[in-house]
Amino acid sequence: MTCDIFMTAVDYLDVDSFVEEFLTIKWQKPEQAQLMIKSNVDTAFQLYSPISQKI
Repeated sequence: MTCDIFMTAVDYLDVDSFVEEFLTIKWQKPEQAQLMIKSNVDTAFQLYSPISQKI
């Protein structure tokens, strides 16, 4: 199995707005789309998927 991964590091990100925007994207294969976010206060990544969360 292969996948594409895109990463960035940002400060002062409005995480809620970013996740909301991620969940509105019409993915060709939504079951394969995942977003992982870890802020400087988190000890682990938070995982978001368009198939497990609905707006």
